[in-house]
Amino acid sequence: MRIREKPQRSDQHRLPPAESPRELPLPGATREVLPARLKDCRNVGLLFDRYVRFQPGWQLGTYKKGNRDHSAKMFNIEEIAVAQIQCRQDRNWQEVHSQFVVRWKVSVRDLGAEPFRMYPEWRFAVGLGDKGALEVGLTFHRIYGFPIIPGSALKGLARAAALWEIAEALGIPALPLHEAKARAKDKAKTPLEKLQAALLAYDERVKDGKERAKMREDEKKALRTLEEEVPEVYLEAHQSLVAHFRAVFGTLHAAGQAVFFDGVPAEPPTLKPDVMNVHYQDYYSGKRDSRGQPIPPADYLNPNPIPFLTVGEGSAFLFAVGWRGPAEPETQKQAVVWLKCGLTQLGAGAKTSAGYGYFTPGEAK
Repeated sequence: MRIREKPQRSDQHRLPPAESPRELPLPGATREVLPARLKDCRNVGLLFDRYVRFQPGWQLGTYKKGNRDHSAKMFNIEEIAVAQIQCRQDRNWQEVHSQFVVRWKVSVRDLGAEPFRMYPEWRFAVGLGDKGALEVGLTFHRIYGFPIIPGSALKGLARAAALWEIAEALGIPALPLHEAKARAKDKAKTPLEKLQAALLAYDERVKDGKERAKMREDEKKALRTLEEEVPEVYLEAHQSLVAHFRAVFGTLHAAGQAVFFDGVPAEPPTLKPDVMNVHYQDYYSGKRDSRGQPIPPADYLNPNPIPFLTVGEGSAFLFAVGWRGPAEPETQKQAVVWLKCGLTQLGAGAKTSAGYGYFTPGEAK
């Protein structure tokens, strides 16, 4: 039986590039009024999430700029970066931001936290995977619209730093990337995941004797699994670190007591348009040619530039770790150390392997 080939779409059926993206996905009457007022909007997060400009026909493709076609996604991202510059120059917006910072400091100190400053060494992008109309994301404050780093992301970052520190103290090695991927494919745990299971199995804060005995058995079972790869692992040798980890981040039996606040800009930050360029998309996606052979990475493959928005370097961010329940100064101090370690050594947000997301205690030069 002859299979009919799928007809190729000819160029004459494609929509021609528009002069510029100008359409808003809003009711007609609203769309007539809003464009004239958008220049006064000082909520950049609202512009990014809701007021994305499309082309006639609701296409987010290319538009004509001079004699060349340009990306409509980059058009929107550049417009948002310009809007942020206008915010930085607006005295009223500056006052709103400074008052927010004052209230934020009061809130964190009410939970026994002391704010500290960190400076981005370069750019960072937190929430890049949040999909929207532009197919890339960035995390903004829901009310005021400036970029933030969510407390949940900071807790995860500090937890990763803590886990690595305990693993290093116990002599548990980090697997090469290819071996870690192979284990994930086979649904087999890595030594670090086995250590995590042991840390979560027991909690010193539980007072019931029977439950503590059961937890201790679960901990020993998890440790025996870990000892199959790393013999003679004794948590007792670093009991202080282990106890801090369980109190800060919680276990299967009790919640963590540390409160990781959102990281907020100490002064109005800058936004920088950026581009990631996937040169060998067909190769990375595992496509095959007409003979069924894998497509190799080669210069004849078309690159796929993807514009995205980042927070620029230079603007200080404020962080804080509070505490629930009776004060434990040493454990709370350790939580702050782990957070600083994560920010300086692991990086926050996306593309850390390319140098994004790292912070320094002093202003970056």
